[in-house]
Order: sequence, then C-alpha cells, then structure tokens
Amino acid sequence: FIMKLKLFFICFITGFLFATAKAQPCKLTAEFTSSDISVSPKDPDFRDKAVVNVDVKNTGTCGWEKGKIKLEWELTGSPSKAKSFPKELLSGMKDVKAVVLPGKEGSFQTIDFPWPEYPGLYTFNFWISYNGNDLSRKVKVEINWD
Repeated sequence: FIMKLKLFFICFITGFLFATAKAQPCKLTAEFTSSDISVSPKDPDFRDKAVVNVDVKNTGTCGWEKGKIKLEWELTGSPSKAKSFPKELLSGMKDVKAVVLPGKEGSFQTIDFPWPEYPGLYTFNFWISYNGNDLSRKVKVEINWD
C-alpha cells in the first residue's frame, strides 16, 4: 500500500509540474548594448566594406529557433551630401543561425556593409525581432568611412 501511495504521489507531483510549466506562456526577449557590436575595420577607409558582428543574449524564458529570430538594422544618419545608398546600408535583417537557449548568447556575424557613395559618419540602429515584433531596444552604432 505504501509503495502505491508513493507512486501515486510521484505521478501527481510530476503531472502538476508539467501542467504548470505548460500553462506559463513563453516570453521572447533579447538584450545587447553597443559594446556587443563590433565593426571591422574600426574606422574603414572610404571604398572599404565594413563587417559588423553582433552578440545578443536571450533573456527570455524559451529558446530561439534557428532562422526565426532576426537582427534588423536601419540607417538613421549620414553626411548631408550623401544622396543615394546601397540598399544593404538603408535597412536589412539577418537570421540567427543556431538555436539559442534562455540565458545564452547568440551571434550574428559578418554583415557586410558596402562602402557608401560619400565618405563620412553613418549612424545605424540595430535591434532584435521575431515575426515583426521588437524583442530588444534599438542600439545606435556609428561607422565613420574616411
């Protein structure tokens, strides 16, 4: 009788924990700062491409599926003489290439920005999204093509 009671109790607790875990919604959030974004070379010469690498922490309660979380960017500032831009500079997005578990970091590597038409300081916003919803705040990054 005691063994059956123990077995019943274990099954009851396991079922309760499983039901509680399933009842809580999955929360998607991300966190990164400008220090998590690197530009190489740091100050590219005019006519050099700039390669941007971004490390992002999954601060949510569920994992990120490969290809579903996006790094997005938009050009927010440029020299006043610059009138046209390669489309990759204006805006874009790139997928996370691997599963990222809660509390772990994921990387978006080698976003190749082609050189702009006109040298000077270009300002970008970067952020993380899922299905068009922002998961992080926008982070400002400046690239100075001399």
